[in-house]
Amino acid sequence: MDERVNPSPHNSGGGIPSGLAGAPGGAFMPFEKAECETSLSNRFKRAAALYADRVAVSHRGREVTYAELDEMAEAVASALL
Repeated sequence: MDERVNPSPHNSGGGIPSGLAGAPGGAFMPFEKAECETSLSNRFKRAAALYADRVAVSHRGREVTYAELDEMAEAVASALL
């Protein structure tokens, strides 16, 4: 199995690529193995920097960009600390 693929019950192919949604063409952008060994927060920060103006989350007609989502995450983290 390709080490960039994680098993997923939601994918008929048996896995989804590890990477950033919002890559060109709506495809996933795979992470290198070294990137997968970093923290999730570091990987998200990279996505927020690369795709600040792109939609990160869309739900019920509301869209949130990576920059907005990063700001929200920082606010939650600050409140927890």
